[in-house]
Amino acid sequence: MSAASPREKLAESAGFWAGELGYRQATLVLVTSALLGGFLQATAGARAVGVWLMWPAGVAIVACALGARLCAKSRLVAWLGGVEMAVTSIAAVALIALVGAVVPQSQIEKRLGASLWSSWLFLLPMSWLSACLATVTSKRIWPLNWRNFCFTLSHLGLLIAILGGAWSSLGLQRLRIMAVQSQDTSSAEQMDGGRVRLPFSVRLRSFELKTFPPTLAIATMDKTASEGYRLQPLAGFVKAGTQVTSDAESIKVLKFFPQAANVGGVWHPVAMKSAAPAAYVEVLSKKGELNRGWVSCGSSVTPGDLVALGNTRALVMTPPRPRSFQSLITLKEGGRLREARVEVNEPISVGAYRLYQLSYDEQAGADSAYSILEIVKDRGLPVVYTGVFLMLGGALLMIWNGVVPPEKAVAASAAGVQERAL
Repeated sequence: MSAASPREKLAESAGFWAGELGYRQATLVLVTSALLGGFLQATAGARAVGVWLMWPAGVAIVACALGARLCAKSRLVAWLGGVEMAVTSIAAVALIALVGAVVPQSQIEKRLGASLWSSWLFLLPMSWLSACLATVTSKRIWPLNWRNFCFTLSHLGLLIAILGGAWSSLGLQRLRIMAVQSQDTSSAEQMDGGRVRLPFSVRLRSFELKTFPPTLAIATMDKTASEGYRLQPLAGFVKAGTQVTSDAESIKVLKFFPQAANVGGVWHPVAMKSAAPAAYVEVLSKKGELNRGWVSCGSSVTPGDLVALGNTRALVMTPPRPRSFQSLITLKEGGRLREARVEVNEPISVGAYRLYQLSYDEQAGADSAYSILEIVKDRGLPVVYTGVFLMLGGALLMIWNGVVPPEKAVAASAAGVQERAL
């Protein structure tokens, strides 16, 4: 048998597309799109991905919608808006999304140079799902009857939510600003180190830090450790009357001051934000040796204190962990001043921006002279909400239609009118 000529091979390959279009063609298209997306991300990277992509995406979706109306009998339109393309594109997007949900985002961003949701690897398969939605929605939008209306509402909502999510991923602006006292700041830093001038300024009025009570620990000298010692935490927060045990000691807290200052080797309670917590403890070894002394983790202005337990061990206090922190700021926008409080997980809105409490000077603690705020501008979020509400409306109408179909409701109403007339 002679080998097939190039012309025969070309005709055979064309037959793959000339025949009935189904799952094989859809799978080939989606796999090719994913591979092309990975290649583009590896070569062009995140630099080539931007909000400008929304323009060609919008043109392509409009073209799909018009093609579905003008070329309704085309087998390409039927395939693009058919079950095969819908199932395959959903499966491809779901598989990539599953990877994004399982693999830590830090590893993905390290390999791709960007978030998975704003990478070519995700956007190209998602574009096929959008094209499928635009085609099938346009095909069902007319004639406008009850079933088509419910179908169109839910699918159009999904398409709008996808486009809004893409806009949000590509156009999300994430900045950081350092609010300081006695100075208005309107220059924010981008993630890449660039600077952006904001349409408003921020000034820090006061910073508040609340912490959990400190804990005690046994520090043992160890030359192999990175800090020169090993730390064995003891259970429980420090308060007056607390009793804890280690391998060789029994420890009881006799006094505890959340804010204290060392005067002549003795700690006294003071009302200062920069003060350090201190505890007067009693240590009883298993050999019967009794030792008392002050222990403190210290602060940015006050050295700490410890109780020696021999030549290589000591009882220390670990710094208290932050429980919550917030900033009272003054916002100046267009000549108007207003005060606002920014707390962790409780952002505030300034126009199209949202301000989040992010960090502070951890060395100074409650005496931090500045507060770091994260500023996020997400233009696509309202679009996503609009799409979600449309999907919910379509789903509720479909449920109601399943319980009381419009035809039966109209018929029942007409029957009732005739019965009352008789």
